[in-house]
Amino acid sequence: MFTSALPDWLPAIKELWLSSFPGDTPGDVEAFLALNFQPENCFVALEGTVPVSMAFALPAHFHGMGNYYPIQYIYAACTRPESRGQGIFSGLLRYALEQAETRGQIASFLRPGEESLSAYYARFGYRPFFSKHTRVTEKRCLSSLMGRGGGCRRVSPEDYA
Repeated sequence: MFTSALPDWLPAIKELWLSSFPGDTPGDVEAFLALNFQPENCFVALEGTVPVSMAFALPAHFHGMGNYYPIQYIYAACTRPESRGQGIFSGLLRYALEQAETRGQIASFLRPGEESLSAYYARFGYRPFFSKHTRVTEKRCLSSLMGRGGGCRRVSPEDYA
């Protein structure tokens, strides 16, 4: 069954995330969830009452040709390692695309965590579109970081990503 996540499932969502993205820390996940979790933007596939696959479908806007277009950003898409290869995530991704259409979002984008996943996502119509640009400034930092321990520190584009 595919559905929007419930707040009660946050511990299971965190566990699922950490089992799929070993480079992330519990603190990373907690910070993301504290700032970004909204049930309507987190889709899960359930086995019984346990989330075994998830994807955040974060609302965004694409600016092009002088207009803003509503789109969704698929983020932290994953399936429990022991549940992979069963078509669960394929169904969840189709569900996310249906939800985007219902919301009036005209496109969906993602950034595969590994290059090998590009072919997988191509089966659903995803194709390269955006290019990567890096801009580094010496005197500016993100205002959202101010007040969280005071000031900013310089990081590479890769570390920021």
